[in-house]
Amino acid sequence: MRIEHDNGMAAKQQQLVPTVDSVKQLFFKATGLSLLFALVLLLITGLIFGLVLSQKLSQFLTITGLSFSQAKSIVTKGITQDPKQTDGKTIILILGLDRVLNKQLAQPLTDTIILASIDYSSGTVRLLSLPRDLWSPEYQTKINALYAYGQDRYPNQPERFSSEVISQMTGAPIDYTVVFSLQSISQLVQMLGGLQVTVPTSFVDSEFPREDIDLSTAISQAELYQRVEFKQGTELLSPERVTQYIRSRHSQGETGTDLDRAARQQLVLSSLVRALLTKQVLFDPNQVAQLYLWYQATISPYIPITDLVSIAYALVPVSRSVVFSSQSLGIYPDLPAGTITHPPVKATDNQWTYTIRNQQLFEAEIYDKLGI
Repeated sequence: MRIEHDNGMAAKQQQLVPTVDSVKQLFFKATGLSLLFALVLLLITGLIFGLVLSQKLSQFLTITGLSFSQAKSIVTKGITQDPKQTDGKTIILILGLDRVLNKQLAQPLTDTIILASIDYSSGTVRLLSLPRDLWSPEYQTKINALYAYGQDRYPNQPERFSSEVISQMTGAPIDYTVVFSLQSISQLVQMLGGLQVTVPTSFVDSEFPREDIDLSTAISQAELYQRVEFKQGTELLSPERVTQYIRSRHSQGETGTDLDRAARQQLVLSSLVRALLTKQVLFDPNQVAQLYLWYQATISPYIPITDLVSIAYALVPVSRSVVFSSQSLGIYPDLPAGTITHPPVKATDNQWTYTIRNQQLFEAEIYDKLGI
């Protein structure tokens, strides 16, 4: 009996020890269940994500008035065409009209003149400001007046004349020319809820022109100006503060030159682009829709939306390395190798200007600063 009992116990223990085949079956069963569970989670997540995207897309289409097929056509055309470029770089001429509510100039001047070079291989965006007082010997005028002359030459595309002359002067192949006003920049900043800018140097401008005073009824010069101050550090600028920051030209010390003003304009431009590319903006269908409408009304006459998509798509491979690089021209004699200088005013019809010292060296500097 004892022997039989021992044999029975051994048999039961043998049944409790899993065989190799049973282990394999258990493993595959557990793995299969895990994979199935993961797949179900993935499908649920994808469904929720797709539903959210669908809702966001629906909101975007409702606000913009676009149909799904129209939106799809814009994206499809944009990613299947190449942006205008030369040797892997797109050059954009940016012209800013200096018009305020109480100072509607008979002849609009472009006080912001920037050449932007987009390098698709490195992701570097170079911004080179051209002095508004740069003299064109061929047309006997400052380059900030070219847009005004263009209104007579090309009534429907006055910016074309600026592009032609500046391209001829610099040797840079300009692919697009964009014109914007101070009001359009203010609208953009308003939509973003302000613009965060890191001010590099403190300055005070006691002669900043007021926009709420009618020039025809002003009693004294003091009424025409206000005091604006910017302190070194990061500040969330309102639309009004942004306008003051890029227009100020009478600050004391080293911050009151045209070159300093150009540097502030470049800083605001690069800050705007960075703000537009944040997740808070890109994943907000209402904000994206408003920005689309703003773009269509302001920039699309110069860079069609499909071209913007093609530029953005071309930058996708280097999106993590996109950087902005601020550039400026060297001025002689402050910089011995400077390619522009201030001539005697008699040489330029008694106007305070910058002139090109040597055309070949000037073009070489332009090419170097734009990386072309």
